[in-house]
Amino acid sequence: MDSLAVAAAVIQSVEFTSGLIVKGIEIHEFATGLADDHNDLETITRSLFQSSDEIKHSLKASSGQQQLTPNEKDLKIIAVDCQKVANELLEVLAGLASTGRRSKWRFFRHALRATWNESKVKSLETRIDRYRQQMVIIALASLRQEACKSIQEQSSMKESLERMEQLQRNSTAIGDRFVRQIMDG
Repeated sequence: MDSLAVAAAVIQSVEFTSGLIVKGIEIHEFATGLADDHNDLETITRSLFQSSDEIKHSLKASSGQQQLTPNEKDLKIIAVDCQKVANELLEVLAGLASTGRRSKWRFFRHALRATWNESKVKSLETRIDRYRQQMVIIALASLRQEACKSIQEQSSMKESLERMEQLQRNSTAIGDRFVRQIMDG
C-alpha cells in the first residue's frame, strides 16, 4: 500500500512538473510573456471591457433624453460590474506576464505562478463569462421589446393610412356627386 502511495505521489509530481515546463515554454515563446490561453483571455477581456464601456456611455447619453427602461438599468449595472471583474482579471493576467530578462529560470517561475493562480484565473473567467451572457440576454430582450414596439407603431400607421384612403375615396365620391348636381343645375 505504501509503495502505491509513493508511486501516485511520483506520478503527480511528474505531471505537475511537466505542466510547468509546458507552461514555461508557452510563456517563453510568446512576446507578451503570457501563455497562449492567457493571451487569448486577455484579448477577449479587453474587448469585453471596451464593449461594456460603450454600453455604459450610450446608456448614460440616452438617460439624459429619457428615463431608462428596466432592461437598460439592468444592462448598465451588469456593464459596470463586468468592467470591475474585467479589471481584476486583467490585473491578475498582468501579474502573470513575464517581463524583463528572458531566462529559463524566470519562465519557470512565471509558469509556477501561472499554475498557482490558475484557479483564480478560471474563477474570474467564469464570472466574466456570466456577465457577458447576461448582457447578451438583456440586449436581446431589449431588442425584442423595441421590435414589438416598432411592429405596433407600423400597425397603427397602416391603420391610419387605410382610414385616410377610405376618407379620400369617400370625399372623391362626394365631390363627384356635388359636381354632377351643380352641372345638372
